[in-house]
Amino acid sequence: MSTDWSIAFKPILDLHSKAIFAAGSSSVGKPVVRKIRRAILAAQDEQEEPIALPTSLKKAIKEYYAKSLKDKEEADEREAASRPREPSFYKKPLSEWDVAQKLFKQEIDSYDKAQQQSKGLEYSIKYRTGNAREWFNNMTPSQQQEVKFAMKKWNEEGAPEETQAIYRKNNLKKTLEDFAEQIRRTMGCRIVMLVSHKKKASQTLSVSLHETTPQNAKKKFSVSSSGIKEWAANGFESFGEWSKTEFYPSEDSDHAASDCEDGPVLPEIIVDDEGYAKLPLRDGIGLKGQHELIRSIFHTSYKVCTGGSRPVPWGVITASPSNYLEPGSVPTGFVVKDPSHMKTEEVNRLWMHWERRSATNQKLVVFIKAKDADIRVTGKSKTKVVSTLDLDEEDQGRRLHLPLISQNVQHSRS
Repeated sequence: MSTDWSIAFKPILDLHSKAIFAAGSSSVGKPVVRKIRRAILAAQDEQEEPIALPTSLKKAIKEYYAKSLKDKEEADEREAASRPREPSFYKKPLSEWDVAQKLFKQEIDSYDKAQQQSKGLEYSIKYRTGNAREWFNNMTPSQQQEVKFAMKKWNEEGAPEETQAIYRKNNLKKTLEDFAEQIRRTMGCRIVMLVSHKKKASQTLSVSLHETTPQNAKKKFSVSSSGIKEWAANGFESFGEWSKTEFYPSEDSDHAASDCEDGPVLPEIIVDDEGYAKLPLRDGIGLKGQHELIRSIFHTSYKVCTGGSRPVPWGVITASPSNYLEPGSVPTGFVVKDPSHMKTEEVNRLWMHWERRSATNQKLVVFIKAKDADIRVTGKSKTKVVSTLDLDEEDQGRRLHLPLISQNVQHSRS
């Protein structure tokens, strides 16, 4: 019966879902329940064949939203844990099929094995694609909704920012050079590009100019005359200003407190004698800024564990936090994920937990394990690799760094 009524009156229930989910509480207030109940009863009166309602409609409404909120939290956790980190995964626009295989890998694997067993087949990978497609074509409406949501999010955001930074450092300069040469060879074009990206660690923007290597002209376009040099400098500044609004939109209320020119500067992370972060003040810092403070606190502790500056592997930690974090580092039942995905209530919960630890002189967060590839090995060969990773290779040529509070223009040539 409950399924029938919740489906029949789903438009009314959905109308209030957004506000209830935003509150992040499975306990729906009495005024809201009464409002929903009145709307359902009014809609029932207009039905030619009224749908039967539960004996206690108020209780059923509360149970419906409690289950919906639990399902949403599980879906959010699944999305965070299964989101691929490899930049190569995002080279082409993702389809629902691409996303479903990542999001519901365990369910697809179980279905595949069950199908092969039911047919008396000796397990073989060659049947998996067909079985996976069969499972995909028979997804439930809620699974389809999860897939569509994750597909939209992953296509918009691309790879996680930490892996974007590493991939950019290793590949941006060569990729742009290869692209310019490919355009020249295949289409006979000459090209000038302004490229910008966020520099996460220092909260600045980097803008660089990349252009075709001339075949006949004596100089590159950007330095071919004093007038062009002035044009290039103005272009840097204008594109940098535009990029600032693109990466740090001041219109967003979540960013306003920390990103506008008159807003507070993010406090410096102070470390103790062992290298662990001390809890900074967050007064007046917007949600975006608090995300960055949390990221810095985790990263500082991960540096102690690894002995290097590798980014925190959020994906693997989300999947198995107890394997990587000392008990008590985060609140019980807290979902550890990339801070940029944390909601206000999650940030507040984590911060209050850390305030209690700080008051008793405990470390805020302690890593007991790191990815094997992130552990820094002592010795000359490893030292050389680490120093190479610290070089900002993607910023060859001219550069423009735009801090959120003040702007410092720096030009350099390779």
